[in-house]
Amino acid sequence: MVFLDMKKNIFLYVFSMIVIIVVVTIYHNFLINENFLSGVTSKNLIVVNNYNTPKEKLFKAISDIEKYPMILPNNVKSIEIIERIEYESGIIVTKVKAKLVAKGILQEMAIEHVIIPNERIELIVLDGDARHTKIVIEFNEIDGKTRIAASAELILRGILEPFIHPAEQVLKADMIRIMNEFNFYAKNNL
Repeated sequence: MVFLDMKKNIFLYVFSMIVIIVVVTIYHNFLINENFLSGVTSKNLIVVNNYNTPKEKLFKAISDIEKYPMILPNNVKSIEIIERIEYESGIIVTKVKAKLVAKGILQEMAIEHVIIPNERIELIVLDGDARHTKIVIEFNEIDGKTRIAASAELILRGILEPFIHPAEQVLKADMIRIMNEFNFYAKNNL
């Protein structure tokens, strides 16, 4: 009788361990499912800067996607146009494959650019570790200067996730540096 109780206890122990392993595996798979936001970090940033460069020149520099590798050689290694649609309204939607460098790490990603002439540019990352990141750049003239307001909703995962944690001021400084490089290009080349 004691022997049967011992077998029963061993069976219950093994069975309970299997149930625990199955439950933990299901829970783990649920957590790493890409539809679940575990492992995804986001941050919203807004940067506003004024420039003496005419609005049309700045807009032309920032909307000329093919020139990004020349204007931002430390950040954009290549741009390949996948699709471009020009609507009668003047809106241009361009999908590109971009090779970008962030803090020394090369990432390839698909990006959609929505260009509303002389007003606004939207960039939406379509795939990769920055999927769903959205940057909106708005152009206005105020007191004879061009005001660029850039807002970014950064959504990073995977290898890019640690780059969202630097102080907000460092990320904003990077955004201003990039806007300044576009301004320099516009003033000297357009």
